[in-house]
Amino acid sequence: MPTRVIKVKGMSCPHCERAIEGVLLDVPGVSGAKASHQDGTVQLEAEESVTGDMIREAVAEVGYEVVSP
Repeated sequence: MPTRVIKVKGMSCPHCERAIEGVLLDVPGVSGAKASHQDGTVQLEAEESVTGDMIREAVAEVGYEVVSP
């Protein structure tokens, strides 16, 4: 499964990381998510069918913004 790195704006603590990881793991086709508030990134393991819009919408649900899919 391909790994993507996305940049997320607004993470400031481990709680932020867990919130983003949890919501991304609920997206169909996502098998792994590892967020880093220090880097402002998320390493995402997802099928090719998972679109940038799906990722942006999921992250927005918990109050953060994807700045590059």
